Amino acid sequence: MEESEHLEQLGRLQGTAGHFPLEWAARLKVKKILGEGGFGRVFLCSTSCGSPASADVSVKLIQGDSAAAKHEVDMMRRMYGVSEYCTSTIGAPDYVKTSLGMWLMMPYFNSGDFLGMVKRCHGSADCLCGRELCWDKLGSHFSRAFVLALFFQAVEGVAAMHGQGLVHRDIKLENLMVNCKESSCYAAVIDLGLACEEGHEECKETAGTPGYIAPEALEAGGSGRPVSDVFSLGVVLYRLLYAKPPPFLSDRLGIQTRLYHPSQDPNFQGVRTQRDELALAMLTPDPEFRISIADVLTKLRDIIEMEGPPQEVLAMLSIGPVQRGAKNPFPRCLFEQSVGNVKDVQDLEDKPFHRLDCTDLPKSAPFKCGFCFLCNPCCQCRVKRHGVLVPEFFRMESCQ
Repeated sequence: MEESEHLEQLGRLQGTAGHFPLEWAARLKVKKILGEGGFGRVFLCSTSCGSPASADVSVKLIQGDSAAAKHEVDMMRRMYGVSEYCTSTIGAPDYVKTSLGMWLMMPYFNSGDFLGMVKRCHGSADCLCGRELCWDKLGSHFSRAFVLALFFQAVEGVAAMHGQGLVHRDIKLENLMVNCKESSCYAAVIDLGLACEEGHEECKETAGTPGYIAPEALEAGGSGRPVSDVFSLGVVLYRLLYAKPPPFLSDRLGIQTRLYHPSQDPNFQGVRTQRDELALAMLTPDPEFRISIADVLTKLRDIIEMEGPPQEVLAMLSIGPVQRGAKNPFPRCLFEQSVGNVKDVQDLEDKPFHRLDCTDLPKSAPFKCGFCFLCNPCCQCRVKRHGVLVPEFFRMESCQ
């Protein structure tokens, strides 16, 4: 970064510093601005408490007091603890309102997005092998199996959303992020700002990024269906496999998307590989005949295993990123608010409770949630309601 850019960013950081949430001030230190736009800014922060020391998180400021900001928080909270491969808010509190807008604490992904990965391959002449991309030419831990394993994890993240009754609606290369610790990596889907609950009225509006939107989602009432996410994932897979993008990628009006049929695509002519067949099945124009996301995962696993990859890649299909050493667990102190001054704690008032509203770490509370055979354990923490810290009892997979 040039000195002039550094000074400009420093000025913007200083201008925001006075508004940084007090609830996080003792636990987070702002390092730099990761990005900014019409929505607001995203900051890279390091933790100043707990272990591991200096773990990084990102903080997103959505300027203004908009319904869109509240919607994004609600969607991300729905995904907390559901899947390592779909982002969520983290911390306690996980979001804070100030005069500048809504602040969200989220995981930080240190290795960029899928778009950067594709650009890196296109920037290397050796990586372009006829109609396909030869990822192994990038060296290091890159291979086609490795990239497909990252894609597998992203599909798992979207499938987890579908399992919660949510549709993402804006899947694209830029919304699939990668985090690595040395050669151990994992991917996750981010940006749930356009996500909606299947069947709700908000899902009936066309939403997403041109070139990734499914043909049925271009029509009124067709956007909020899980199968439309499969088409968008098919566009992502296409860009990971082939040297040329799909012919409708730059179609702003959706005309070429509506006319597209994969059987006429030059990349699917002649003898097809299983990779070709999967991409074709995901891009099938008729949603009634499009492959399901569960079958996508099954076929992807078979394709990756047939590549004969090293054990490290195979582990990406079944072992979580923390267990594989691809990420550090978040410091426990991020989930424990300082209650030395109860005024500094976010007040729930009469709003519904969420695990991320806890002011302290949950602990076991047997028999407080009522009798339930084979249910998750009953847990207890304190939350602030109407100015007072009160106990809240709830069930979760483990009281942590």
